[in-house]
Amino acid sequence: MNITENTISQRSLHLIQMLVAVLVSFALLVLPSAAYASNDTAKNEIVYAKADASGSANGVYVVNYFHSNNDTTVNDPANYENVINLTDSQTLEQNDGSVAINLEGGKAFYYQGNMSSDTALPWDVSVNYSLDGNSVDANELSGASGELAIDVTITGKENSDFAKSYIVQAETSFDNDKFVIKDAGDTTTQSSGSTTTVTALGLPGETMHFKVVGDATNFSYSGLQIGALPLSLSVDLSKQNTSELSSSTGVLEDAILSASQGSSSLQSGTSSLSEGAENLASGLNEIDANGPALSKGWSSLSDGIAQAAEGGSELSSSIAGAQSSINASSEEYRSGAESLESAKAAYSTAMATAAAEAAKGSVSADTLAQINQAVQALAEASGDAGAYKALSGTADGLSDLSAGAATLDSGLSTLNSSTNEFDEGLNTYITSVGSAADGSTQLASGAETLSAGSNELNSGLSSLAAATKNLDSQIIEKAQERIDESLGKDFKNHSFVVSDNTNVAAVQFVYIVDGVSAPNSSSKSEETKAQDTSFEDRLMAVFKNMFGSFIQE
Repeated sequence: MNITENTISQRSLHLIQMLVAVLVSFALLVLPSAAYASNDTAKNEIVYAKADASGSANGVYVVNYFHSNNDTTVNDPANYENVINLTDSQTLEQNDGSVAINLEGGKAFYYQGNMSSDTALPWDVSVNYSLDGNSVDANELSGASGELAIDVTITGKENSDFAKSYIVQAETSFDNDKFVIKDAGDTTTQSSGSTTTVTALGLPGETMHFKVVGDATNFSYSGLQIGALPLSLSVDLSKQNTSELSSSTGVLEDAILSASQGSSSLQSGTSSLSEGAENLASGLNEIDANGPALSKGWSSLSDGIAQAAEGGSELSSSIAGAQSSINASSEEYRSGAESLESAKAAYSTAMATAAAEAAKGSVSADTLAQINQAVQALAEASGDAGAYKALSGTADGLSDLSAGAATLDSGLSTLNSSTNEFDEGLNTYITSVGSAADGSTQLASGAETLSAGSNELNSGLSSLAAATKNLDSQIIEKAQERIDESLGKDFKNHSFVVSDNTNVAAVQFVYIVDGVSAPNSSSKSEETKAQDTSFEDRLMAVFKNMFGSFIQE
């Protein structure tokens, strides 16, 4: 039996009827009531994809389920290659992009639509095999032995809202006599008797990847079954206890606010520093510019003082020479002064003699000669005495002046020495001022940069403080958005067959990936029969595993 044929066997029909009933029952249990449209004729869609052992789909079949409380006719939008009635004997045809269906109130109706084998599915499935480290095709593994690795990747397509909103479950089973698992990665394994089942789960929008490694002996396995359905789970964080989060974020908010206030003070301080540094740089640069003129003035002063000191020294030497000459002349004039006293006495004596002789009537020539000699001596002695007196006063003045000149010379020498030291110190100061001016200019530039940086820091922290206000509420809100996105909360049901059709309660997907058959098929007809029977058995096994409690054979 080939499921791609326009007709299917009675056994397959019975099987699909049961599976549809199970899926609908399951959907009623797990899907939220809001998922069902208010329209009484909203349908459920189950999409089956048959794939080879590598994961490439080679057949897509859709089973559509309807249930109405009243007799009615439904025009179901369709895009099938052919349709098959799985419920009753009414003839179904696809006309003008829809299938007309007569529903009987209170009874279920389902039909199958076969789509093109190249129909794009929401997920791409890739299955790779390696034996003893070498990549092999699945058809080479029948009866193989060695270390076998089965690598499965299921990737949702970016343009598919089904892939972004549905959970994916992949499952496969192994006979423990033919395959002993050594490593199953992040899957769940469960052993039941001689069989081990491996199950992997992928959340909406995630790429699922798992690798099963084990020892194969005369290997065969039934293949991989993949189911995808909307995740009907709602998590409301606002109803959870978030007090610990609020407490922690409150501390963070306070710290950010304090940092913002501190940065404001820093910005004010660095602004003042920048202004002061600029003023310092300006002043020092001005001093540095006027320093050479100041140094030149002090150098001239030093030269003048040195010249004054030299003149004072010469003056002191001249005064000393003059005083020495005066002192020598003074000795001569002092001797003359003594001669004057002697002359005075001689004159007095001569005049007394003359007077005595005149009283007697005549003055002798000798007396007159004595008087004349005394007068000449007196005149000569009188001149020497005056000169002596003058020279004596001059000598005294010159002595005082000489002492003052010596003091002046000593003071000027000291001043000259001090001026030289000052000039050296001034030159050193001016050089230092130049270096300080350069440094202060750099300081002003750095302070300006610091001021600008602190201003940006203040602005940034202020914005951060505003942005982190009520941080716990923001975190919860963003987390809720992410959870809702991951759980497909905003997904709007629509048909996979015709995406514009929203009169749909739920859409589910089932991929059946071929396995590796046992190496005992004797003929093509028997092999085909075994494959068809295997497909039906595996389809039943999928739903027994997933929904066993609902299946009644």
